Amino acid sequence: MNIDGGAEMKRKFGVSFVITLMVLGLGSVSYSQGKYPDRQIQLIVPYGPGGSTDLCVRSFMGEVTKVLKQPVSIINRPGAGGLTGADAVANSKPDGYTLLATSAGVLTWGVALDPKSARELNPIAIMAVQPVMITSRTESEYKTLEDVINAAKKKPGGVSCGSSGIQSETYLDLALLEAATGVHIKHVPIASSSEGATTLLGGHIDLWVGSVSTTQNLVKAGRLRGLAVSSPKRMRDFPDVPTFAERGFPHINVNLIIVMMGPKGLPPVVIKTWEDTLGVVLARPDVAAALDKVNYDVDFQTGSERLRKYFSDEIKRFSILAKEKGIIK
Repeated sequence: MNIDGGAEMKRKFGVSFVITLMVLGLGSVSYSQGKYPDRQIQLIVPYGPGGSTDLCVRSFMGEVTKVLKQPVSIINRPGAGGLTGADAVANSKPDGYTLLATSAGVLTWGVALDPKSARELNPIAIMAVQPVMITSRTESEYKTLEDVINAAKKKPGGVSCGSSGIQSETYLDLALLEAATGVHIKHVPIASSSEGATTLLGGHIDLWVGSVSTTQNLVKAGRLRGLAVSSPKRMRDFPDVPTFAERGFPHINVNLIIVMMGPKGLPPVVIKTWEDTLGVVLARPDVAAALDKVNYDVDFQTGSERLRKYFSDEIKRFSILAKEKGIIK
């Protein structure tokens, strides 16, 4: 996922939006004395332990600790769709000792759905990415994405698809498919991804859209069929599953993106320290292998201005989509 370029990144939108992901000067914290970091850092993950984001961050943060020579303590603070943890960081002292590792969806799709959920946070880096896959039962009549589209055209609402809910960024790929084709697919929100896979296997829904980790074992076992993935190219572990782009939908490209953020006003030395440290750690083959085990790929990108623009563009894109879908007015 490269945030430079692409039609969606370059599209002109006829709406205005207050961008709250901002870099505000040098901050109020002085680093004239001592060296950053000189004590333990709290890294807040705004989701529960064992979840996709948590597993991603834990897979390499031990190596970050070694480079920084200070402990990085991962604190799970779930609640309010990720906002509880985001609030804790946004309201913390901008000294680099309380940071956020989160799925970007809470900062983009979440804000598009509810602008009041925007938090003033300083982007530091994009770290990793995991594609989204749409699946059907192997014995289903839906063998390809074209089968789904054709069936939905013949009978609007006759095809059902589960997701973790409209607040989840994984739902966006389904919404984008509907927008691109003009079809209506019945959306079924399901509380957990594991329940979603079970519901699909039981025949209670026709499709499931979710992160690859949700259904990868079932696809590999031949019980579910991958119809399309949101990655820019086919995945190594699923060479037979085409990308949405291959099927003619290059803009269906919403992935689970893991980002690091801090409170507004972070000193440049903090941002630079993390950029350098993450650059060293994420370039290591063993770290890439550890991420691969939890279904993530390294996608290291920095530059506060670039990242801020990326989040801004995504908020605008998703705001338009949410209005078109009637989710917001």
